[in-house]
Amino acid sequence: MKNYESVAASPTSATITFSKGYVSSAFKTGSQAYFLANAGNCADLRHAGSFLWTSPDSRSLRVPGNERVTVVAGTNFDNVTGIGNAPGGFTVEMQKQGCVGAATFLAEPGRSYAVTQQITAPACRMVVIDIASRAAAKSLRTSDGAACDVHVRTLTEYR
Repeated sequence: MKNYESVAASPTSATITFSKGYVSSAFKTGSQAYFLANAGNCADLRHAGSFLWTSPDSRSLRVPGNERVTVVAGTNFDNVTGIGNAPGGFTVEMQKQGCVGAATFLAEPGRSYAVTQQITAPACRMVVIDIASRAAAKSLRTSDGAACDVHVRTLTEYR
């Protein structure tokens, strides 16, 4: 898998900041990966950033302005569902969950966008905000990522 290569800063480029969409705690942990692709072409996914419970909470990249951007996110997270006693120690019961989401929007020159796959177990939701207006990106379309699921699942191995 190739990494997405950020374009040079210019008045015609746009900035996308990917953020970790889950909060780690003693009873919840996970990993999250973001990918960029040409609009509608999941086979051309490029790795844009990954987050673990120990990693920084955001990463920014520049993309060409006036181009439709497709962002695909895959998240896996584990919840502790029970703790019990066992001879010589204790047991921990875990529930593994995962999801894929996609968003496509027109990246406008000079604009900055915040992209997050928000996790509210058992669901995931793609959020793309124009930072200046604090509103959803103008041409935003989101989906459950089903068209890209097999590609992202293979890359993140969350199931």
